[in-house]
Amino acid sequence: METFRARSDTELPARFPVAIDADRDQVVIPFREWTGVTVFHVLGLSDALTREVRQTRRSPDYGHPVVGELAGGTGPCRSCLEPFRVGLEERLLFTYRPASREGMLGAPGPVFIHTRECRQYRGTAFPPGLLSFPLFIEAWASGNRIHSARRVTGAETGEVLAELLGDPRTAYLHVRHGEAGCHIASVDRGPLPAALRDYGPRKTKNTAPQRHRAAQR
Repeated sequence: METFRARSDTELPARFPVAIDADRDQVVIPFREWTGVTVFHVLGLSDALTREVRQTRRSPDYGHPVVGELAGGTGPCRSCLEPFRVGLEERLLFTYRPASREGMLGAPGPVFIHTRECRQYRGTAFPPGLLSFPLFIEAWASGNRIHSARRVTGAETGEVLAELLGDPRTAYLHVRHGEAGCHIASVDRGPLPAALRDYGPRKTKNTAPQRHRAAQR
């Protein structure tokens, strides 16, 4: 695990929940200690935003044309947070800027979503479809600052999220592709907001986990 900034002297062990998909191999995250719980939620791009992109074929806020293509890489889709099935699924490429919050300015970049309708990932477990991707997790603090960041893949993800969310300086986490650098998802402390909970089961694809490189995005 590569360290971007020096770690805090205080280790905050945590139990890290990982979603289990019945159509996938079970994902197990190992831990040295199980002495606490870090409560967090993860969100993909909203259904309202992706619906607008599919209908208008324009990038939100920018108006740039959306590009459609047959998936030549695994992505992932920034809405459902599942990998694309290469050569089988159509996808849309557009410019997206994460919403600014608490004085922190989101930076624009290219993202992919399914051309077909898919549902926003909303959960209090880290999406299993992301665990095989190289990830770059940024811990944002007030004043538009990244106080720490980690490169991570697979089983290391739980430990890194627990550490960064346990740091009192962290306002939220921004998950990027570890090689391409583009936005994947946001991670916030606390349970899923009440307005987002009544969502029903998430549909998944029957695909085996695999490692995903930037050339496959």
